[in-house]
Amino acid sequence: MAVFSLLIIPVELVLVKVVYNSEPKLSQPKVTRAEAASDISVHNDHSMVSVLKKKFIQSWIIYYDHRVFLASIAMACLYFSVLSNGGQMIAVLKYRGVNDLTIVIMRGLGVLTGLAATYITPLIVSKIGLVRCGLWGLWSQMAFLLPIVIGFFIQGEHKQQIETWLLMIGVSLSRFGLWTFDLCETQILQEQVDNSIAGLISGNQYVFFNLGDLCSFLLTLIFSSPEDFYIPSLISIGSVFFGIIFYTSYVLKERGHLLHFKKSN
Repeated sequence: MAVFSLLIIPVELVLVKVVYNSEPKLSQPKVTRAEAASDISVHNDHSMVSVLKKKFIQSWIIYYDHRVFLASIAMACLYFSVLSNGGQMIAVLKYRGVNDLTIVIMRGLGVLTGLAATYITPLIVSKIGLVRCGLWGLWSQMAFLLPIVIGFFIQGEHKQQIETWLLMIGVSLSRFGLWTFDLCETQILQEQVDNSIAGLISGNQYVFFNLGDLCSFLLTLIFSSPEDFYIPSLISIGSVFFGIIFYTSYVLKERGHLLHFKKSN
């Protein structure tokens, strides 16, 4: 694999060069709105730290004021979660005695539901519109996660087995809603963000993505016992709910209403 990666580098560089030469716009310098609207003069300001600070603050103001901000924050909320087929949850499943084959099947189901979303989402968008499709994706994710909450409060002899199965099935099936919303949010950014500030918006968005991811690991550090996994799980589901609130606010700003039976763009 390492040898293949080394051999493919020259091919990738050649292809990048071909694409770059085929599109003249790529070689043109970009003037961002931040630069156009800024009163900052690098030539008159001898403090590079001051200039960078002003540009940093201005970039966050642009991000906050942009129409996609709420949709972006909604997506960031989904990163603050331990309910994925990643190492945190797998460690808990192994502690509970789940065998490797079952875990592989669970992860495979998650992959299949994610792939299904990539094919089904365009069909849903064509029927109800891009913005509403994102909202439906979030609620479908929540619908598959709610049985996990029920499992945490079940009592009885087979409590752990029921809880574990609800956890595995719920997380795997929730990938459909997650990827549906991911695709919709990505397309929203592509359509509603001007090319001149696309990097700025995406960069600030990924700051929140990484922050959410970091906080999910902090949760498992704080509640490190597998017996306490229900606490970060409930917090994760709460974060998805906050994502729904943020995106619902975005939908209301964009459309003025939530329920509409006519096809919209």
